[in-house]
Amino acid sequence: MRSLVLRFALALTLVGLVSACAGDAVTPTPALYGWRSAGLILPDANSTGGLRSLVNIGNLLFAMDSYEPSNASLSRPRNWRIWKGCVGSGSWQQLLMPDGEVPREWAVVGQKLVVGTQYSGRVFEYDPFSAKWTILRKESLPGPPDSLPEVEGVADFQGRAVVAIGMNVTGRNQCFIQVIQTDSLMRIPCMNAGKTLPFYSAFQLGDYLYGYQSEWGVHRYRLGDSSWESLPSPRGRTDPTEFEFLSAMSVVNGKLYVGYEWNLGVFRWDDGKWTNMTPKDANQRMETSHTVSVIAGYRGRLFQAGSEGSGIAM
Repeated sequence: MRSLVLRFALALTLVGLVSACAGDAVTPTPALYGWRSAGLILPDANSTGGLRSLVNIGNLLFAMDSYEPSNASLSRPRNWRIWKGCVGSGSWQQLLMPDGEVPREWAVVGQKLVVGTQYSGRVFEYDPFSAKWTILRKESLPGPPDSLPEVEGVADFQGRAVVAIGMNVTGRNQCFIQVIQTDSLMRIPCMNAGKTLPFYSAFQLGDYLYGYQSEWGVHRYRLGDSSWESLPSPRGRTDPTEFEFLSAMSVVNGKLYVGYEWNLGVFRWDDGKWTNMTPKDANQRMETSHTVSVIAGYRGRLFQAGSEGSGIAM
């Protein structure tokens, strides 16, 4: 489950050393160990799935919740929202998307927030300095209610937005990269042999963009290539019909890490092979979360967090 309040708390730790936003009157906070509130209290917290993601641009914080109103239609059950705040201020406001669009996935690209939508497959870019939205992908793909397009993943690759759009109709998935120094996108292949598999999350490492899809593993793409390269299974899966069960990916200190569901652990990509980074207790039981949702680095240490099992491990 990717909608975790724990992801929000861990992200705050990583940006907590940033000073407050310019112009805000903020009382200096003594350097104390432990957690403190960031001040974001959802107005309908009892009926939502909590916060699912948080990113920052300098001192600005952007949080996405997983609100599902009780009166929502079956074809549009999610009404996720974006909240904008500032390190140290404790004040938040809702950031509305153009045309009533519902956010789904996002990434920070070149000091701007690129947001993919939930029900139209459209892509927008938010400039926090001008407080304006720009549309990067206008087309809204047609389809029946059970196959509405949604942005599955957004990534930063060489300072350009890369977007994966998924449909519930085989072969309709599409991937794009931002045309350099423009507000438009152009088609690139998606993952897998059929070039139709959208990524859930992706990170740049060297000349490659590494992406994963929960069921079908890790792939990488180099700009100009006609297809993505499939990497070996981190956990050693050999049956091509078996699901991989990946749940997280991150680059920490110049290394690529992936995490799994079902207590399958955390692995690191090392020069063409995977290294198992999963700690075990005295009884040889995995000491990672049942589902790893966050992988992050802090002061030379690797952290993972998720649901069930060991909530946070390092």
